[in-house]
This record gives sequence, structure tokens and C-alpha cells, in this order.
Amino acid sequence: AVCLAGDEERVRSMLAADPTLIEDSAPLIATAAFGNAHAVALLLSLGASVHNLDEDGISPLHRAAQSGSIEAVDLLVAAGGDVDLQERRWSGTPLSWAVMMGQPHIAERLTPLSRDPRTLGYMGQTARLETILREDPARANLAIPDPEGPTPLFILPPDDPDRAASVARILLAHGADAGWRNANGRTPIDVARDQDFHEAGG
Repeated sequence: AVCLAGDEERVRSMLAADPTLIEDSAPLIATAAFGNAHAVALLLSLGASVHNLDEDGISPLHRAAQSGSIEAVDLLVAAGGDVDLQERRWSGTPLSWAVMMGQPHIAERLTPLSRDPRTLGYMGQTARLETILREDPARANLAIPDPEGPTPLFILPPDDPDRAASVARILLAHGADAGWRNANGRTPIDVARDQDFHEAGG
């Protein structure tokens, strides 16, 4: 609360009395969630770590992406925030949070930095997807515990058959497994056909 109020003098006084307070993840995560770049910058300058997470493995960068504050995102990235960190509740990265929470300007900012094949594929970011898979083809089968869409090939751009086909071709060219079955026993081909993505579904 003191950081969000911008009371730098009181923040420094509190830390002088108890230096261990800066090790608590909550203040940086909270200020990031509010998109308060000034408070984020203050905490970072005082030694707060971008790598301290909450109980669900959510980072300050996840919360900044959710907030929509480019300034807060930039500060945390510059401080070493992990753009590909998957939190434990939904296995989402900061990029996927930006996309799912309607922050397209943040997604645009993170796209050139991210190596998240699921979200890059979902966004139809074919050039970036091609680049990361050329560097690390194993990412074409990067799996998470999602019962519906465990690998990137299940998560094609919605409502755009041409772009979905382009993403599928890139993933398959780098070794994506079209026979992978989700928790319901369905393959990426089944899912693509359900969405009328016939070219993507083969």
C-alpha cells in the first residue's frame, strides 16, 4: 500500500527497520498487477526480485501483462523477468496472459521475446513461430496439462482457416505429432475438423 501511494520515504524507513521485507514477493506482484510503473521501479531499485513468485507460481511479469501497463512490463523485462515462465495454475506465460486478458499491445510487445509456441501459434505469429522452432524443434510438441489442447497443434488460430493451416504446416514441418491424443482421446486432426479447418486437419 505504501509503494502504491508513492511514499518512497516511508518505504525506505520500513526496509531500514526490517530489510527482509524486500524478499516478500507480494509487494512487487501487487504493484505490477495495478500497472503502477513508478512503484514497480521503486521496488526494483530497492532490491525486489522479479523471480519471486506467488503460491501459484505467478510472477510480477504475468501480473504486469494482465494490467496492460507497457511501462511496468518493460521495467520487469529489463530486470530479467522470464517471458516464458509458466505459472502453475493454468500453465500460462506472460504472453498468453496478455492475449487471454485482452491486452493486445502487451502481446505485441512480448511476441518478439517469447518462445511460447502455443500462444504464438494461436496468435498466428508464423514468422516468430518458425524462428523459435528452427532453434528448438522440440517446442513443436511442448505439452502442458490441458485436457483439451495439450500441445501447440491443438491450439490453432480461431476463425481463420488459412492462418490455421499455415501454423499447422510450420508445426508439422518441425516434428509436431499429429497423432497425439488429448484427455478425451481426440487428435489435433479431430479438433481441426471440428472447427472446419479442413486444410489444417489434412
